[in-house]
Amino acid sequence: MLSVQEAQNWILQAVNRMEPHTVHIADALRCVLAQDIVSPADVPPFDNSAMDGYAVRSVDTAKARSTSPVRLTIKATVRAGDRLSFGIEKGECSKIMTGAEIPDGTDSVVMIEDVEAKENQIFVRIPVPKGKHIRRKGEDIRRSEVVLKSGTLLRPPEIGVLASLGLAHISVVRRPVVALATTGDELVEIDEPLSPGKIRDSNRYSLRALIMETGCTPLELGIIPDKREEMENTFKEALQKSDLLMTTGGVSMGQYDLVRDVLSSIGKYEFWKVNMKPGKPLAFGTADGKPIFGLPGNPVSCMVCFELFARPALMKMRGEKKFFKEKLSATATCPIDKQKGRAEFKRGKVRREEDTLVVDVTGPQGSGILTSMVKANCLVYLPEEVGPISTGEKVSVIPL
Repeated sequence: MLSVQEAQNWILQAVNRMEPHTVHIADALRCVLAQDIVSPADVPPFDNSAMDGYAVRSVDTAKARSTSPVRLTIKATVRAGDRLSFGIEKGECSKIMTGAEIPDGTDSVVMIEDVEAKENQIFVRIPVPKGKHIRRKGEDIRRSEVVLKSGTLLRPPEIGVLASLGLAHISVVRRPVVALATTGDELVEIDEPLSPGKIRDSNRYSLRALIMETGCTPLELGIIPDKREEMENTFKEALQKSDLLMTTGGVSMGQYDLVRDVLSSIGKYEFWKVNMKPGKPLAFGTADGKPIFGLPGNPVSCMVCFELFARPALMKMRGEKKFFKEKLSATATCPIDKQKGRAEFKRGKVRREEDTLVVDVTGPQGSGILTSMVKANCLVYLPEEVGPISTGEKVSVIPL
């Protein structure tokens, strides 16, 4: 049976980064850049005012004092988007709005609050240093500067930078399309009444949300009954439309757990079972070079396996540089039951107390107790060689 690390390494070796394609930046959030972004222009493109005030010649204000203010004549008003067609001369100024281009002849801005205005004149009571309240051309980005490197994750700030450069279309790593199916005759749609022996299909919605949270595109296949031919045909068709197939349920030892057999018939079955709890019955394989995940049917096992195995694979396919979430060290605030010989992932609640992180478990840890994931903000990782944890011991936690 594979260890968690062995299974993770196996999966990562089997998946590849998606090809680049061009998208509009409005659709690029959480995509990964497939090109260096070289600025075609300076940002800002001209010297502009950082304040509402008056554009002045600093030399004209050098002798300004509260007891003997300097008088300047207002020659114009410059709004954002305007540009004066003439310059400002000695003894003159221009009223200016935030973001407006600095008029020729001026070299600083005095705030409205620091002057007294009367009709077409202002009285400046303090010297205004050269360059005061001016945002210089190119102070944010210089022309020909590499602003964003290939491999950068595009967050809202990066989208804003691209827009400021006038780059409407960019090359990014294509988002993987994940075909998602739940299997089992016991499942019904969430808006259907429950008849005896039936349960609602919650896993599909948890996984759909996880797939979208990871920045990928779900392709829902619905509920697949425990019928081999129908399951096989559905999986084959789904692989033609997607980059990865993800199923939940049907990977254990039951008579109607057919996913592993179907996986073997349509592709290459790589491994089944990982030495961990919850999530031991994890199946992984490939078909036509595309990865297939057979996740357990128990809701907690399903989500834990996604976090540990499917998410890193999708991160690599998306072009991300970091595949795994960073583990943190925390102090256990309660005893944690654990048997040596297998890795366990308890649902926990980590928090900061003064200058240290502490963690406790969320209560009952059964693989069917979905509310344990609702209450958790981390997984408490207990390696194979570790036994029971005592209060005060250090443990590793994986943020959720």
